[in-house]
Amino acid sequence: ALNVSKLPFITSGHTVYAEFADAASLQSGDNVKIAGVSVGKVTSVKLEYVPGQGNIVRVGMKVSGGPHIGAETTANIKIETLLGQVYVGLDPTPAGSLPDNTIPVSRTTTPTSITTAFIGLGKRAG
Repeated sequence: ALNVSKLPFITSGHTVYAEFADAASLQSGDNVKIAGVSVGKVTSVKLEYVPGQGNIVRVGMKVSGGPHIGAETTANIKIETLLGQVYVGLDPTPAGSLPDNTIPVSRTTTPTSITTAFIGLGKRAG
């Protein structure tokens, strides 16, 4: 019998974590994208205390397919719609392996809120 799960090009996905300073309204079920293409979903958003760093938001993501999430991969929470829908954008690197399957807070960013962005735009335009 053919075992489809053993084929190298068909994977059920793997879990990757990213640590953010702020969750920016990210929720379980939000999209995970690479170069604008959806590759997975956010599976968990948890506040954790890390000694020496303080509180961080640990985001779990199920990433499908074959993108290699290397040691220098970055993650950014990005605004998808004007209504405030957000997603996690990954910028994977091919080299190395990600320690503990976790992208550290030093390689993650969160968006400026839409309200803050419009206020800043108004100040520049006015």
